[in-house]
Amino acid sequence: MSASTLALLTEVRSAGGAVALDGDVLKVTAPEPLPAALIDRLRAAKPELLQVLGRVAAYEQIAKRGAAAYAVWLETADAGDGAS
Repeated sequence: MSASTLALLTEVRSAGGAVALDGDVLKVTAPEPLPAALIDRLRAAKPELLQVLGRVAAYEQIAKRGAAAYAVWLETADAGDGAS
């Protein structure tokens, strides 16, 4: 992620907003309307934002699957130790 994209996301967050990926669509939410110049910069950065947020979502899914697999392994290991 470029420094300018990180700065852009930080600016949105500082305004109380958030940028999230919903399928192939960027969802921008904020308690108050964001300045038009900030919206324009978000639109210009959309391709990179889609790529970065898509990667984050993929890593989150991997982490969730990994955590679930670890939990199953723990349950199996605990069941086999004879100490209940």
